[in-house]
Amino acid sequence: LLVRGGPAGREDIAHYTMKLATGSDSSIYMTGRFGFARSEDGGRTRNSLGIPRRHCHGLAISPHDPRIIFVGTSTAQDPTESDELPGGRILRSLDRGLSWDEVGSGFPAGADTSVHDFAFDAQDQARVYVCTASHEFGLPPTATALGVFTSADGGETWVEANGGLTTTEVEALATSPEMSGVVYAGTEDGLFRSDDAGSRW
Repeated sequence: LLVRGGPAGREDIAHYTMKLATGSDSSIYMTGRFGFARSEDGGRTRNSLGIPRRHCHGLAISPHDPRIIFVGTSTAQDPTESDELPGGRILRSLDRGLSWDEVGSGFPAGADTSVHDFAFDAQDQARVYVCTASHEFGLPPTATALGVFTSADGGETWVEANGGLTTTEVEALATSPEMSGVVYAGTEDGLFRSDDAGSRW
């Protein structure tokens, strides 16, 4: 099965796909250079949902509640993008992507960064992690990497969690499937581990 995408089309989220995730109902979610989409037929067709035409990167579905989805945006990379949500933002849906709200008190919303990845604690359903990085595509680059932030209330508020990291260029996150508070960060300096929910790496 091939899902085509490209800058010439209006439904071109598949062009430069960033992240893929599957829900417990077998839905497939995707972020890309031009937005967010969901497929409910194995990827044969996809629907753009709720988010304006924006460079979207990070994507995660809560393992505790498949209705909860987080998406992260990046600094605009294309002149056709909406200017509704400039810079890096954290967006959350509570209804499988039908509607979205910006969340993230404590996170510097609108910063010139890319919200790269999210991870959920396997045991604590309110604990969420997010990481940021800079990047260059030959288009306007994002200049700032802010590292890792963590939320203890489902994404409503965030605190910086970079103690012990040697860089704020963090590309990927993963949590232990068995132990609460254990999280891994993939950085340009290598792999880091925290055993206390990001307080120290």
